[in-house]
Amino acid sequence: MQRPLTSQMVIDEFTKIIDLQDEKGFKKYGTTIDQADNKDYNWELMALEETADLQKYLVRRILQVAGELVRAKEENRKLENELNGYIDDVAQLEGMLAQANERIKELESKQSITFVDEDHRIFKKQLAEFMQQINPKPTMEQIEQLRQQYLNKR
Repeated sequence: MQRPLTSQMVIDEFTKIIDLQDEKGFKKYGTTIDQADNKDYNWELMALEETADLQKYLVRRILQVAGELVRAKEENRKLENELNGYIDDVAQLEGMLAQANERIKELESKQSITFVDEDHRIFKKQLAEFMQQINPKPTMEQIEQLRQQYLNKR
């Protein structure tokens, strides 16, 4: 019969354990379980003793797993607190980003006004140049000459 891989692995491991236990028993008692004399062994008592050992091993492992669970829960709590801190940071950053976006919109609207102001300034400059061509303003030199003429006439 072809067993699924995991089932076969369990059987193989269990077989190794049984073989090792048989070797250990032979070294300790000098005989196999098949050769042992029934009058020399109280099989029920030996099974009960082995069961007591099994119960001790299981309790030890349960306590070990319980300790690991407590440590894992503590670590989980710390990680959750750290994660909540990151979530708070992200929320703050999102708020800051929203404020920055509002400021950008504000500046963009002002930049439009700046463009309008710049257009207005250029228009005023061109108008002033045109007006200068129509009715030129006197230069400082011309004003000084006019002043001297006025003073001389006085």
